[in-house]
Amino acid sequence: MPKKQQKSRPKKQSLVFLAVCGLIFLSLAGAILYVGTRPSEKTTTPPTVPTVPDGKQVIIKGELTCLLHKGNPPITTDECAYGLKADDGQYYSLRDADPQGKTLFDAPFHTPVSVKGTLETEQNDRYETVGSILVQEIIKN
Repeated sequence: MPKKQQKSRPKKQSLVFLAVCGLIFLSLAGAILYVGTRPSEKTTTPPTVPTVPDGKQVIIKGELTCLLHKGNPPITTDECAYGLKADDGQYYSLRDADPQGKTLFDAPFHTPVSVKGTLETEQNDRYETVGSILVQEIIKN
């Protein structure tokens, strides 16, 4: 008795099946990519106030950057208010003790530094900061 030959699927049916599988795969990959790249909704915690009393000399390590405006999401503008993003993630506004402003003017942005000055804890209505530093010296680390 001869063996029955199995019927092979028609070529057209196989191509349709592969096309449907490919579309499903691309849809899933697109959905995963979209979810992975969309901005997350962060819950912001209020900044902690430094434990150093006002008027105290401090040296805080971090990097000079433009301060973030308050708002959720933060407001973006073309202005740049000099600030320090400390290694612990806290932001400080900076004021130059030099009347001519040379200390901040010559300071390197986005470079590890130590800022030496007088700390004042104050509320800032415009920027996300925990205090202000009257800067006497900026040391490149």
